[in-house]
Amino acid sequence: MAEVEPRFWGLIVHLDQGEGCFAAQGVPAGELALGAIPVWGPLILAAVKIHKAWIGANTGDQGVDLHFNWGGFLHFVGRRGNPFTCS
Repeated sequence: MAEVEPRFWGLIVHLDQGEGCFAAQGVPAGELALGAIPVWGPLILAAVKIHKAWIGANTGDQGVDLHFNWGGFLHFVGRRGNPFTCS
Protein backbone atom coordinates (compact mmCIF):
# COMPACT_ATOMS: atom_id res chain seq x y z
CA MET A 1 0.00 0.00 0.00
CA ALA A 2 1.32 3.45 -0.90
CA GLU A 3 2.64 5.57 1.93
CA VAL A 4 3.04 9.34 1.87
CA GLU A 5 5.85 11.03 3.77
CA PRO A 6 5.64 14.84 4.06
CA ARG A 7 8.86 16.84 3.82
CA PHE A 8 9.52 20.57 4.01
CA TRP A 9 9.98 20.71 0.22
CA GLY A 10 7.02 18.45 -0.71
CA LEU A 11 6.04 14.79 -0.44
CA ILE A 12 7.60 11.38 -0.98
CA VAL A 13 5.18 8.72 -2.15
CA HIS A 14 6.52 5.24 -1.35
CA LEU A 15 5.15 2.58 -3.71
CA ASP A 16 5.78 -1.14 -3.45
CA GLN A 17 6.96 -3.08 -6.49
CA GLY A 18 3.44 -3.89 -7.78
CA GLU A 19 2.24 -0.30 -7.42
CA GLY A 20 5.40 0.98 -9.11
CA CYS A 21 4.84 -1.32 -12.06
CA PHE A 22 1.19 -0.24 -12.29
CA ALA A 23 2.28 3.43 -12.31
CA ALA A 24 4.81 2.64 -15.05
CA GLN A 25 2.27 0.79 -17.20
CA GLY A 26 -0.70 3.06 -16.60
CA VAL A 27 -4.16 2.77 -18.11
CA PRO A 28 -4.31 2.75 -21.94
CA ALA A 29 -7.86 4.15 -21.96
CA GLY A 30 -6.65 7.19 -20.04
CA GLU A 31 -3.95 7.81 -22.62
CA LEU A 32 -6.51 7.63 -25.42
CA ALA A 33 -8.61 10.23 -23.60
CA LEU A 34 -5.62 12.55 -23.17
CA GLY A 35 -4.77 12.24 -26.85
CA ALA A 36 -8.30 13.40 -27.73
CA ILE A 37 -7.96 16.75 -25.91
CA PRO A 38 -7.34 19.47 -28.49
CA VAL A 39 -4.15 21.57 -28.31
CA TRP A 40 -2.78 20.46 -24.89
CA GLY A 41 -3.66 16.75 -25.09
CA PRO A 42 -0.61 15.59 -27.07
CA LEU A 43 1.74 17.62 -24.85
CA ILE A 44 0.21 16.19 -21.66
CA LEU A 45 0.28 12.69 -23.16
CA ALA A 46 3.99 13.06 -23.96
CA ALA A 47 4.70 14.18 -20.38
CA VAL A 48 2.75 11.19 -19.01
CA LYS A 49 4.70 8.76 -21.20
CA ILE A 50 8.03 10.26 -20.15
CA HIS A 51 7.11 10.00 -16.46
CA LYS A 52 5.89 6.40 -16.89
CA ALA A 53 9.19 5.45 -18.54
CA TRP A 54 11.13 7.20 -15.74
CA ILE A 55 9.17 5.32 -13.05
CA GLY A 56 9.50 1.99 -14.91
CA ALA A 57 13.27 2.40 -15.31
CA ASN A 58 13.67 3.05 -11.58
CA THR A 59 11.32 0.50 -10.01
CA GLY A 60 13.22 -1.87 -7.76
CA ASP A 61 12.31 -5.24 -6.30
CA GLN A 62 11.29 -3.44 -3.08
CA GLY A 63 9.48 -0.57 -4.82
CA VAL A 64 10.04 3.02 -5.85
CA ASP A 65 9.95 6.45 -4.18
CA LEU A 66 8.34 9.36 -6.04
CA HIS A 67 9.40 12.82 -4.85
CA PHE A 68 6.88 15.60 -5.55
CA ASN A 69 7.36 19.27 -4.72
CA TRP A 70 4.50 21.32 -3.28
CA GLY A 71 3.57 22.43 -6.81
CA GLY A 72 2.78 18.79 -7.69
CA PHE A 73 5.78 18.26 -9.98
CA LEU A 74 7.64 14.97 -9.88
CA HIS A 75 11.31 15.90 -9.54
CA PHE A 76 13.01 12.65 -8.45
CA VAL A 77 12.31 8.92 -8.78
CA GLY A 78 14.32 6.70 -6.44
CA ARG A 79 14.69 2.93 -6.72
CA ARG A 80 14.31 0.80 -3.61
CA GLY A 81 16.18 -2.48 -3.78
CA ASN A 82 17.70 -4.15 -6.80
CA PRO A 83 16.64 -3.22 -10.34
CA PHE A 84 13.44 -4.97 -11.39
CA THR A 85 11.82 -5.24 -14.82
CA CYS A 86 8.04 -4.95 -14.79
CA SER A 87 6.35 -7.55 -16.97
